[in-house]
Amino acid sequence: LEGALPSLAAAISTQGACMGLLDTGGNVLLIWLQGPTRVEPYMQAMHAAFAIGAVASPLFIEWALTELRSFAPAFYSIAAFLALCSLPLATYRGPLAP
Repeated sequence: LEGALPSLAAAISTQGACMGLLDTGGNVLLIWLQGPTRVEPYMQAMHAAFAIGAVASPLFIEWALTELRSFAPAFYSIAAFLALCSLPLATYRGPLAP
């Protein structure tokens, strides 16, 4: 475990950079799709959904570990939910270039 700290720091730094890019990209895409004058309620809804997921996911994982003694059912349930939510995006045509 002595040499694990640099690896942990690199992994967490990479995760933070990826999350920052994803969040910034989502915000820019939402502004691009809705326009700067109509984006406010959509931006608030997107951030509210993120906050709900950030609170609910650890609680769901904790429940699964406590009751089922495994995180796998919670992990696969969350993955299935995300896959179902992303299905409509497969048919969505992207916006025209501004």
